[in-house]
Amino acid sequence: MPFHAELAPLVDVYDGLDAFPRSERVRYVADAQSMTMIADGAYDSILCLEVLEHVPDPFKAMREMGRVLRPGGLLVLSVPHLSRLHDLPHDYYRYTRHGVERLLAHGGFELIQCRVRGGLFSFLSHQISTILLGMVWGMPIVRTVFWHLNRWLLVYPASTLDRLVDRQGLFAMGYTVLAQKGGASVGVTES
Repeated sequence: MPFHAELAPLVDVYDGLDAFPRSERVRYVADAQSMTMIADGAYDSILCLEVLEHVPDPFKAMREMGRVLRPGGLLVLSVPHLSRLHDLPHDYYRYTRHGVERLLAHGGFELIQCRVRGGLFSFLSHQISTILLGMVWGMPIVRTVFWHLNRWLLVYPASTLDRLVDRQGLFAMGYTVLAQKGGASVGVTES
């Protein structure tokens, strides 16, 4: 629940679900494919970030998210496209925009917005960043220096190159999506 501090003040209830809880704040220890302990329509919104690549049956997980979300409720979802293998052996899928749209439709969602995240240059710089930061992570002062250097020398230039070179998003690192469960409208405006 890495966004707990930012989101908790904005909502009435912020519950977490994880198959392998990494925080004591996780309310539900369960598989996203089977959230039987949660009632139909129990939530107004769902935040699902970089999860579906680790789910053996993402269509089943999407149906479950649709089930526990009230009509008109919102789903904020992010999925990878270009990504190195991670959390092995539970790393199963990579997604295109069209794959995401199919998943959403299967779960009874309507796409409001789909944004490309990163590109080929960001993907390559991320691999270098992972190696460099991994080498100094145990050294707090050096880590802080490398963290800032990494942002200025790798992350920002790579992001700029991605915007300039790949305007169509053909080499997307991933997608961030806002979708609405079919049913009542919640009046979301697109920016």
